[in-house]
Amino acid sequence: MKKEFNYFENFSAKNRFVKNSYVVLLLLLLIGFISCKSDSKETHQEREVFGPDESFAPFYDKFHSDSVYQLAHINFPLQGMPQRMDSTNLAKQDFFWDKESWVIQHDFDEKETGFTKSINAVSPTMVEEKIVDRSGQYGIVRRFIKLNDEWYLIYFSGLVELTH
Repeated sequence: MKKEFNYFENFSAKNRFVKNSYVVLLLLLLIGFISCKSDSKETHQEREVFGPDESFAPFYDKFHSDSVYQLAHINFPLQGMPQRMDSTNLAKQDFFWDKESWVIQHDFDEKETGFTKSINAVSPTMVEEKIVDRSGQYGIVRRFIKLNDEWYLIYFSGLVELTH
């Protein structure tokens, strides 16, 4: 006896196979895209860890080791946020650090303190540094800018709760 061919069953089975093939292909492409993206991000961070050009690293070291140099490379009054201030309070007022109350900044060992820092070039002449505690909830933000071939600190937030 000859089996009757049902076009719709056959078409439906082929459609399921094609749909499943597309799903598998899309998943493979997504996995490949994610893995490529994370690799390039790590390389990007390693390449720009000390700013857009080689002049930032020596500045950064001297800024933290020489207090006179540090004070000369801060644009006072320095815009920022005081310790423990949240973003809702900041919206109500501007805050500026003055030279008289400035506490000299020193570099730190990430392993000893539990804080981590990330330094990212925002543009060829601007660098933003984030120093974050282990929980990721609190941090410090500093911004540096290059003016007339010299780097300056132009923004500083004391230890504040970070908004995500």
